[in-house]
Amino acid sequence: MDERGMQKRLRKITLFFTLVSLVLLMGSGGISILLNHTFQNEIEDQIVTETNRHRTNINRKIDTDLQTLYTLSSFMEFSGTIDSSQFAKGLYESNNENSFLQMGYFEKGGTGIRVTVNGAMEENMKAEETDSTFYESIQKAWDGKSVVSDVYHDSAADEDFIAYAVPVQKNGTVVGALTACESTSVFFDVLSIKSGFSEQTKVRVMGTDGKFFLPAQSGDQADSVSDILLSEKERTAFQNMLEQGKSKFMEVNENGQTCRMFAEPVGVHDWYLVLTATERGISEPLY
Repeated sequence: MDERGMQKRLRKITLFFTLVSLVLLMGSGGISILLNHTFQNEIEDQIVTETNRHRTNINRKIDTDLQTLYTLSSFMEFSGTIDSSQFAKGLYESNNENSFLQMGYFEKGGTGIRVTVNGAMEENMKAEETDSTFYESIQKAWDGKSVVSDVYHDSAADEDFIAYAVPVQKNGTVVGALTACESTSVFFDVLSIKSGFSEQTKVRVMGTDGKFFLPAQSGDQADSVSDILLSEKERTAFQNMLEQGKSKFMEVNENGQTCRMFAEPVGVHDWYLVLTATERGISEPLY
């Protein structure tokens, strides 16, 4: 074969291998995109699963607290009378089984008594002179409803609380409201149940005012979602999500790191569970 023929053949071989290389490169690029898409879907599925687990635990805690009050109210309906000394004793004994800091009973349209763990017993209390959020819960219980209040700040204890109230009936008629309140800090125990993610994941609960009433436990410097959203556009998108009561994935900034955030309604008032994690914090458990 002459030199010209060899050069022509070499060009064909070179072109063939170039085309093969391009096909392989394109194929590997497509595979890489597919694998990355699958990985991102797996990460999002894990985030949703973890958030749902926390939401379930919060609602289970609330349901348990309400059931405790219903059991006590049933006993009160059966006994027919409220003895203040026995009521106080009942609180101190039941506190070993629940996290209530205060319990009270308020007659419909009348006065009430309230006892505080390791504190004094208050008698002849006027319901309307209690915290406005707490009083609203009492009124709803007088109307025959079971209530979980929104978060309110107790100035005496300098702490955030939520209140529970259930109706107490006699012969089928509501005669009063049995109440209890506890610090929002009790939910830290609920959220600290062992996670499937690494410690680089943060779980918070946001109240109706957009602020975290349950911040992340370790060195949290964010008071609200606005502190970690990256732009005004994202703040607007987040506000739209709140108004629609939907869940949403977003990118946020946590201490200079870009993180994935997932926000989901708790199912109580307008509270939201907000989970943020670095990609490493999310992906470590996958390996």
